[in-house]
Amino acid sequence: MTMKTTLSLITDFLRNRAAWFVVAAWLLVILTVPVSILFSIGPGINAFYHPQHEWATYDRAIIRVLELATVIAVFAAIGSSIAFASGWRALASATVVGGWVGLLAGSAVQLHLVERGPQQFDRYVGEERFVVPWQYSPQGSDSPGRNGFSVRLCLNSLLGTYDQACRDSTQLSIYPPKLGPSFEESTWQRRQNDLKLTGSRGDYQIYLHTIPAKVTAAS
Repeated sequence: MTMKTTLSLITDFLRNRAAWFVVAAWLLVILTVPVSILFSIGPGINAFYHPQHEWATYDRAIIRVLELATVIAVFAAIGSSIAFASGWRALASATVVGGWVGLLAGSAVQLHLVERGPQQFDRYVGEERFVVPWQYSPQGSDSPGRNGFSVRLCLNSLLGTYDQACRDSTQLSIYPPKLGPSFEESTWQRRQNDLKLTGSRGDYQIYLHTIPAKVTAAS
């Protein structure tokens, strides 16, 4: 069978089944929208509450793929309907097939190429820089300033909150000895009852948040 014959058969197939492809395109829209919303909830929660988890990049990639699926589903349905109404039956079918095949292939490549997030984060206490592994969920300033930073860890093992062996973690905060005017004093005052001064290391004050919280790692 020659290439010309093969292309002719494919064109006839697409032309003769154009109505089916258009109907399928609209059914896929009805299916894709709620499925995309449903399956983006989990990754969205993980990406929002665990932005420093090493797989937060994968969660964000899933959300982008689901958003793209919705856009392509609507585009394929509308585009195929317009082509069908204009008498371009083969083009109507090709729009649906091309859109969804391109989505599946592109999504597979994109998700396969997703890399893990940063393994370490720079955090500052005053002018001094600390390099903190992502497992400790470091929060605070990523540039020199008057504030400090905090991490979450299990006190009995000193493992970070995202380590599998760490279950109930506690927040540890490190601040300069003199809080400058840029520090949010109202926030500090509201949290004084939850903070316990455990000592100092060099020129820094170290506080433990006395109310531990259980943190579940992102997927």
